[in-house]
Amino acid sequence: MEDFYILSGSDEELEANLTLYPSIQTITLSWYSGKVQSTKYEVKSRQNWTSLKDISNLAIQKYYTWSGSENLCKAIKLPGGTKMRYDVIYNQQCDTNINKTSNVKSLEAIYFWAMPAVRYDPKRKALYYPKDIAFPSYYYTSLPKHIFHMYITENVVVTDIGDIFTKTLKPVTLSCNYQVPSISFNSKPPQNYKTVPIYDEVFIISQHWGDQYYHKMLEAFPRIMPYLTFLKDNPLIWIHAKEVSGHTAFFMEYVGLNQTRLIHGHVRAKVIYSEK
Repeated sequence: MEDFYILSGSDEELEANLTLYPSIQTITLSWYSGKVQSTKYEVKSRQNWTSLKDISNLAIQKYYTWSGSENLCKAIKLPGGTKMRYDVIYNQQCDTNINKTSNVKSLEAIYFWAMPAVRYDPKRKALYYPKDIAFPSYYYTSLPKHIFHMYITENVVVTDIGDIFTKTLKPVTLSCNYQVPSISFNSKPPQNYKTVPIYDEVFIISQHWGDQYYHKMLEAFPRIMPYLTFLKDNPLIWIHAKEVSGHTAFFMEYVGLNQTRLIHGHVRAKVIYSEK
């Protein structure tokens, strides 16, 4: 079986590279203000943006800061002080004052860029943590042009953790799968992929650890919310998750989606919908 070419979600040239593959279509959703705007006005509005007043693009407007212990803050302020590179993600900023956690604030810009503080090395076929890694300064001060990205892909093999293979390509989206490079950057599809069930259309929320409470509550379930109306309007789209019972089934019913639409395990699909 031939290896598939891995296209990493952490590649800053991802969108440009995807244009080389006609089997993948990228749908971008711009910031919505409720009226038609010029490009110049859109840029200006993003500069003055605050989540506290944005009821169009976010389900939640109020956010709160966090604090850390002395040891945690010491590690975050030290370059390379944590394996997960929290020093990069939080720009080496950490506050030990727990009283500040009760103050309401706007959601910070860094969370919209959704870029891991790691990179995939195609030569080593593994993740690496360079000593001089850093995000651009604008990650912390400005918003991206688009708030959501949706990938629509044809004729796909979907693994049990939501990784996809299409033709000769394996695009790796950003998720906790990144922390298991031996799985997420495995360039071979499941051996039995020709015999697994096939579906017409599938929306993917599955990922590694997607059946564990923290990951499904904070990472898997939120993927549905921007597309809830779309999924309600298209009831024949299946939803691929790491589990099909428990909290996942409850969540589906809670947001108005039938839990019988849940599927899991290795599957094939004529069309899949996946987020960046």
